[in-house]
Amino acid sequence: MSAGSPGIETHPIRGGSNPLQSLTRGGILFFETSSWTGDRSQADPISFGESCAYSLFGVFASGDASIDSSIRKGGISEIAFVEYDQIAVLGGLVYQSFCTIVWGKKNSVGTEGRGW
Repeated sequence: MSAGSPGIETHPIRGGSNPLQSLTRGGILFFETSSWTGDRSQADPISFGESCAYSLFGVFASGDASIDSSIRKGGISEIAFVEYDQIAVLGGLVYQSFCTIVWGKKNSVGTEGRGW
């Protein structure tokens, strides 16, 4: 196993966890991609919640791109699918953003205080 090709990847976007993989997939200067999990045709999602995390020079980082944060922000009670968006400049070494968007049915009461 080498640093350029990890054996196991848990990042939701294939190749997104290793800046060296941008050499093989293209987009070393600028890279933008979207991916999703779940069945996009499953339901007619009427609402979404989005949360993002940002990194600058691999040193400064801010944000919360968790599914839980997206559920809270959107007031989602039933998830239809989860979308992931990623932008990277110079393989993510200069700037990187990662956003999680949860699509689904909105809870009319809200999800505050439910432990999500």
